[in-house]
Amino acid sequence: MTYHPKTRQFGIPVLDGGGSFIAIRHDPWSGRPLPADLRDRYFAEIEALGLDAAEDDLPEEFLSENWWLERGL
Repeated sequence: MTYHPKTRQFGIPVLDGGGSFIAIRHDPWSGRPLPADLRDRYFAEIEALGLDAAEDDLPEEFLSENWWLERGL
């Protein structure tokens, strides 16, 4: 299992030498829904600042889960 705190994504790693993973939306042991991932919101927030996540230096808050914790998401 893998967890990406910056975007609150849970998944199963794809062991191909890269960082790919298969996203999951339910806890595999209990079947309960996991918290919604925030990947789309993460990039939308960055774009709203006029920044490109792949090319620009991001504000400190976007380098960890702090950006969504501070917003109460």
